[in-house]
Amino acid sequence: ANFAANVAQAELQPADGSPAQAGFAAADAAFTGLFAAELALNLFANWWRPFASDAWSVFDLVVVAVSLLALGLDGVPGLSFLRLIRTFRVLRLFGRLPAFRQIFRALTSAIQPVANAFTFLFVVCAIFAIVGCTLFGPADPDHFLTFSFAFFTVRRLARCFRCSPLRRRPWYFVHWQVW
Repeated sequence: ANFAANVAQAELQPADGSPAQAGFAAADAAFTGLFAAELALNLFANWWRPFASDAWSVFDLVVVAVSLLALGLDGVPGLSFLRLIRTFRVLRLFGRLPAFRQIFRALTSAIQPVANAFTFLFVVCAIFAIVGCTLFGPADPDHFLTFSFAFFTVRRLARCFRCSPLRRRPWYFVHWQVW
């Protein structure tokens, strides 16, 4: 319910002082109270050592403490974003449902192979950017004067060559013959 309320508030973007904003503020206070009561019940049911040894309980403690801090310091500008940390409580579902745990494990085990592929593609694009600076830098300084411009141009061409206005450039044909 809290997650749905955060989604609705992010979508509607109610104006300050509007009835919708007042409703979201009341829901925010209610969720904070409910989460604090749930945390207190969990703490008293498990006592300190079992409570502190469970990572999800510590996560809840941080979320509730930040929510209470943001709710108590409501007039301080910039602290309202701290309440959005409650949105991450949805992650607790990963610990409770076996199917979500399996998906979570699969996603976390895929991080290293994806990072390796990202590194490989970064190196390939960097090589093309260096070659582009050398070959096309004087002819097209808007796109190849520096490494950062050339790298951005190479990534732009690699992502969407059909919709890019760069297709009209003379070096475009060379790029796709090599790529």
